[in-house]
Amino acid sequence: MEKQRIIQGYRCSLHLQKLGYTHVKIFLYVENLTKSKKTSLIEFIKQWVHSVYITESVGKADLEFECHVPNLYFIEEFMKKVRTSYPEVKSYENIIHYKENIRRYVPNF
Repeated sequence: MEKQRIIQGYRCSLHLQKLGYTHVKIFLYVENLTKSKKTSLIEFIKQWVHSVYITESVGKADLEFECHVPNLYFIEEFMKKVRTSYPEVKSYENIIHYKENIRRYVPNF
């Protein structure tokens, strides 16, 4: 089926809680963030070992990112570094994902 391209790939679905991790989404609220500072902030977040992905929001928050952390202390420590390095980040909120819905992808035939 792989040769016929019916099976096009595989994805791993991990149960983060069983591995001792928590999935958290963080919403950043910024003021007066220049384009170069924004690029720098995004790179700073990308370099954090617990960062999963970053998105620019259309909604209330200016920037969002998700992470997998062993405990919420890691978020507090990281956000102290973010706010020290980037005072344009005025506040943030986080949401804990207790259960992640699994998406199944089916190829187009």
